[in-house]
Amino acid sequence: MPEIPRADHIPGSRAEISEVIAAMGPSVSIETLEYPDVASAMAQLQESNITHSACQGVSGLVDPSKSGLILQTAKMATEESRQDLLSVREVPQAHPAGGDCIPHRLLDRAETGDKTSRRRSPRCQ
Repeated sequence: MPEIPRADHIPGSRAEISEVIAAMGPSVSIETLEYPDVASAMAQLQESNITHSACQGVSGLVDPSKSGLILQTAKMATEESRQDLLSVREVPQAHPAGGDCIPHRLLDRAETGDKTSRRRSPRCQ
């Protein structure tokens, strides 16, 4: 997401999309969600084998399960977008029971202010 409501813009996120598409080549189908809300991101996760996110996030330093990606709320025509959080706790719900497990590096980078921290997700059982 190049722009997030009430947050700093992410320079280079559109260029990053182009680089990912070029790196993956024509052998894969790529779906780009430029301004997703949590519901559309969850729906896309259900259909995806690989997910790359270029957006801001938060990292729960004391409780990593409180980490997540900052997205936006779904909005009506008369509403202004607001921030919403796709929590790491919600991501496993996107995969059907008995399906693939969540990625090992769910949140590769979560930016909090000027700091960037790296966090690993729990391994699948």
